[in-house]
Amino acid sequence: RVAMRFRTFLSVLFLFALAMLLVFLLLPNRAALEQPMDVLGRSVPIWGVVLGAFSLGIGIGIFSLLTGAGRGAATRLVALWSNRHQQAAQRALDRGIQAEREERLDEAVTSFREAASLLPGDYNAQMHLGDALRRTGRASEAVTAHERAQRIDPANHEPRHALALDHLEMGNLEEARRALLALVDANPKGAVGPLRRLRKLEMKAGNWAAAEAAARKLDS
Repeated sequence: RVAMRFRTFLSVLFLFALAMLLVFLLLPNRAALEQPMDVLGRSVPIWGVVLGAFSLGIGIGIFSLLTGAGRGAATRLVALWSNRHQQAAQRALDRGIQAEREERLDEAVTSFREAASLLPGDYNAQMHLGDALRRTGRASEAVTAHERAQRIDPANHEPRHALALDHLEMGNLEEARRALLALVDANPKGAVGPLRRLRKLEMKAGNWAAAEAAARKLDS
């Protein structure tokens, strides 16, 4: 690795020497170099064409020499950016959780939005955002956040339960019923919370037989 760096240094030094030589050769012929040339339909002085071609050559040479180091540096920069992004998102998430505990719900929503925008694929950020939005009376927006969480982790039943609560809040009983029934079907013996809400929903809708069926499942 040291030998490669030394060869790279020598190559760059050689290119720099060539640049100095070019300047030395061109200075006595400055008047001639001011003559225009047609380049892609534009009038460019000869010195500009020579300098541009030489600069392009140097750039290609340096890029070729340093491609490996450049790739490594780019990887490190991406990793650093990603790490800082995650840290910023976690700080926003922590602020939101603290604000929610202290019933500062609007501040919580703002912090959770920040976390979700920094890391759109973060499950916790989307869930917290949706829950806080529902608590502030914005259930329709909560649905969007909880649906994102469900797409991020389809095997998790928590977003489906949250969506049922969102739809209940909005009065969309059919959507809420569908979500609750899906939770019960997925876990017949463990879906105590969904069954209770399903029973309450059916009683509210006047579906006494369905409410009684949910009650029996709770007692079994």
